[in-house]
Amino acid sequence: MGKNMGKNMGLNQSMSRSGFVKTVGVGMAAAATGLGGVARADAATAQIARNPYTRKISDDTIEVYPINPARVPPADENALESHGTVFNRTDVGNVQMAVDYVPVGGTVILRSADKFGEIRPFDFGTDGSVKLTKSVKIIGETDGVPVNRSDGSGILFPNGTPLTQIVGGNTVFNSSIPASVVQNDGTEEYVTVLGPDVTVQGIHFSGATGSPIFVEYCNNANISGNMIDSITPKYNKYVPCWYSSRAGDPTTDLCPPYTSSYAYAGDFYYAFGIDMNPRLGRGNYIRDDVTGTVIVKNNHIDVDYLLHQTPYEEATLSRTVANGMEIVYVTNAVITIAENEVHNTNRTGIAVIEVKNRTQSASTYGNSEVYIQNNYVTTATKGCPTPTTTMPVGIVPGTLFSEKCPGTYFEVSHNHVEVYATLPSNLAASGMNLITEDGMYVHHNQISVGGKASNRGIMIIGSSGCTVADNNITGSGQAAILVTSFNNIYRYPTKNYTPWLGPLATPANYNTISGNIFSGFNAWPGVPTSGYAVYFAPVSAGQNAKFNLLYGGSGGRYFNDSYSLQIYPVPPSTGGNSIDTTLFYP
Repeated sequence: MGKNMGKNMGLNQSMSRSGFVKTVGVGMAAAATGLGGVARADAATAQIARNPYTRKISDDTIEVYPINPARVPPADENALESHGTVFNRTDVGNVQMAVDYVPVGGTVILRSADKFGEIRPFDFGTDGSVKLTKSVKIIGETDGVPVNRSDGSGILFPNGTPLTQIVGGNTVFNSSIPASVVQNDGTEEYVTVLGPDVTVQGIHFSGATGSPIFVEYCNNANISGNMIDSITPKYNKYVPCWYSSRAGDPTTDLCPPYTSSYAYAGDFYYAFGIDMNPRLGRGNYIRDDVTGTVIVKNNHIDVDYLLHQTPYEEATLSRTVANGMEIVYVTNAVITIAENEVHNTNRTGIAVIEVKNRTQSASTYGNSEVYIQNNYVTTATKGCPTPTTTMPVGIVPGTLFSEKCPGTYFEVSHNHVEVYATLPSNLAASGMNLITEDGMYVHHNQISVGGKASNRGIMIIGSSGCTVADNNITGSGQAAILVTSFNNIYRYPTKNYTPWLGPLATPANYNTISGNIFSGFNAWPGVPTSGYAVYFAPVSAGQNAKFNLLYGGSGGRYFNDSYSLQIYPVPPSTGGNSIDTTLFYP
């Protein structure tokens, strides 16, 4: 178990990071110095003072009040200058002004009531978006009364329910990579200045389009204590070629009109609660775009697009990818995803994949760490066939779009996942997918499975050297734990998907499955080929799961259907899976 067992199992871990070789930037709007800087600071102070909806309460803090259109505004409001391309007579304009004028690393407080003391939301309209170009803390107000998680297993909002609300908007808070900091070393693109420190806390986002929080550029992020619901699906023109059959290799990042069981051959829509994925907007990985300490904690996300999107036809909804949160293509980071609630996702509740370790020198590796702990995740009852046929999934750690990431440590523990998807009928849902990454430690999770006979609790897909221990898997479906090698069709280099690298067989070898509880997991009624505690599934000759160790636990049966494996215990040296049958029966 080595490093795995030596890790601190709790959340009180040191999150400090050091050794970055790049300049750590404070954003592209760094604090000005000298006489010119003083003049600009004075002008900003004057503008904030003139705006009846903003107020400077200290040298590094500005508060913003929502506009109440039913009230007569102060007389000097019409004298306000425009700020950028938006006017300060809008909520989004006022928030953008405060974010731009607060000093680097300062705080913007979004008040829950207007200047007259009436509780009301900030109205961001259809397209309102605030650009984050420097280090800033955006803080909402809460009621101060701690709120328990809905499954009763802990505290969801330790500081109380968010009172500050933002309705509407399109990518409400957006930290994007400036083109001026991107360079290409001939192999891949990278940023020359690390991003800002982004904090978003204590805000209720309702009805945002796409994703209310989009951070593709930061050095440290803290997204905590927020409530997110009623996300409107957003059209995305980039469709990666996630197809199992091709008429030649793709040459662009747009999807040719091939047909496949893997994905819809056309455009799609997305609805994400928290998104830290540069691929979504630009279609390629940029090294060092997201670095440092990333904390996503105590958020409540309900991706209930199916419940309220009456303007959308079923054809649109069936192509909507709904994720609770995803962190993709991160470099040199310590990531903690803890104590969140995520509901009604049709693809993934929590996804942390492609966590790289490279520094400015592509051959140098650090030690990125990922902790996914004590979250409560439930999936939607209907999945979306984009991009793979194993959706929806509660939690997905690992690597999918490129090579494995040496030195990245994943620990997934004490989570509660419920998966009850029933549609489409040709898809299989699972509580967790441990995908093509080695050495993951997955322990003490509670997973409930239902919906249909093909669903699973935990899938080990092309991952080796993992420890899956002391999990309690209940319900009914195909298998509590399924182990399979993976013929990875998704591999692309880091830039623009070209050229396609072709499939890569990744084995699922040397995994340890121990001490899990299967006594509450049963066969699906009328389906005798279901209800397995552990199922070793074949891929093709020479690519099967080998050298895995299964022992301990309680209840259940196993199924071993790989070409080179036998149903009875065989020594690992012979290429089979070693199974202690004292607590399992074939």
